[in-house]
Amino acid sequence: MPYRGTNAKRHVVHDKSNGTIREEARNHFLAEKKEREHEINHAKIQIQKWVNDGFYYEKTEDLHNGVRVTFTNKDKHKQHLDFMFPDNYNLLKHDYFESQH
Repeated sequence: MPYRGTNAKRHVVHDKSNGTIREEARNHFLAEKKEREHEINHAKIQIQKWVNDGFYYEKTEDLHNGVRVTFTNKDKHKQHLDFMFPDNYNLLKHDYFESQH
């Protein structure tokens, strides 16, 4: 328990919370970091599968809560890849999206 101070009788008083704000913020940050890494790894694998199946990059759309990338093949079949984190799109943009079009 984190130390909070002393009371009027000079007894040591501790916070009664199970975790401090810093611990909760750190846990939130680590969970979000894990989600980002999972999203970027999934996107790399999915893009490579689509490119191997003959799909090519068509367009990018900015959505309210992320970025949508569209891939098309010769038969005009479309596949969409949604990024919750626009930073992941920016990381992959130079490798996968700009060089193919």
